[in-house]
Amino acid sequence: MLERLRDSYQKFFSLSEFLPSENARILFFIALAYQMFLFATFVGDDAGTVQAYQSNVYTCWPFFQQCGEWYFLNLKQYGYSQTALYGFLFILQTVALFAAIRGRWLAAHGIFLLTWLWEAFFLLVLSYEAGEAYSYLHLLLSAVLLFAACKEWTARALVVFLYVLGGVTEFYRAYILDGLPKDMPLIPAGVELWFVHGAFALQWIGVWYLLSKDARYRRGVLSVFVAFHVYAGVVFEQYYMLLIVPILPALFWFDVPAKKPSGTYIWRMAIICLGLLMMHAWIIFALHSRSFTFARPHLGIATYFPATSGVSLATVRYEDGTEKVIKGAWQNRPCRCSPYTRWFELKALCRGEPPIREIFWSLDLSFAHEPLHRVIETANVCALDFSIFQTNDWIQK
Repeated sequence: MLERLRDSYQKFFSLSEFLPSENARILFFIALAYQMFLFATFVGDDAGTVQAYQSNVYTCWPFFQQCGEWYFLNLKQYGYSQTALYGFLFILQTVALFAAIRGRWLAAHGIFLLTWLWEAFFLLVLSYEAGEAYSYLHLLLSAVLLFAACKEWTARALVVFLYVLGGVTEFYRAYILDGLPKDMPLIPAGVELWFVHGAFALQWIGVWYLLSKDARYRRGVLSVFVAFHVYAGVVFEQYYMLLIVPILPALFWFDVPAKKPSGTYIWRMAIICLGLLMMHAWIIFALHSRSFTFARPHLGIATYFPATSGVSLATVRYEDGTEKVIKGAWQNRPCRCSPYTRWFELKALCRGEPPIREIFWSLDLSFAHEPLHRVIETANVCALDFSIFQTNDWIQK
């Protein structure tokens, strides 16, 4: 019975691909190492903790606005549940690492599946702001390693597809909304636009050479991509460089994977990608005209194109007659500028102590370096609700 279960598990998750494919094994080690680093950043952070819920310093996803009621972890000064959980997960990750080194892929895969499920649950359900931008790339690549057949081929296709989506987004923001950056750190004055145009061309055209059978083209483009990501990581100090820079050579430096998918598998993946691309295009073009610059939150869909800056001003009036002014200003912080995020944080105050009579709130946003635009002006945040797919009339167009 156990033999049949083990064989079924190995066949269902295509574990046999790890044995002949050195690239797949390298990808597994990279994904596991980054997850260990990611979990280390969660320890000591109040995201997803009881203290964040009690202090109203948390944000839930729009589809699960009661996430704070599910928090069960405590910061170290209030208990050891958070450190104990991630200590246990670190032990599991270490066991998975040694199992993979020894070639015991059944154990390594099973343990990594458990830690990945917690990562997905924490980032996609419990916390809206815990993950960095490329934490979601890690989720997708790990899902490919865990669930996909033809893992190496699928991972290559996924990375190229994500670059294409990113290129479409940047094209819209840069050339239609005139959001080209005016200065670039470490880039000589006068060549910034050439640098930006080259980066866009790399995403739109050069990315396809990553799939070339000719190693010269593939490695040449790969080197440019790696250099660009190192530059971005140095300038913006983002964690993603720790993930994307090792992954790109592991995927594209070596020859095209020997195991290629069947025609049925390719068609299935093409249909999935086409569906995602159509949804992506719908979000961009169907919902984003001049009058819809801030319309996605107006329609209840989370902001897709981030505002470049924002100013939020809230006046909290308590039942005892006292007032408190909460002002925030952000530059290049899309999550903090989003109408939903600011609404959620202020709405959470309404259930706190001392009792609040009303919260007057105004929010001005700028997108693509345009002048600030009044998006929200309401006399009482406590009376407002946010709907995911229905019109939120209190958010102005």
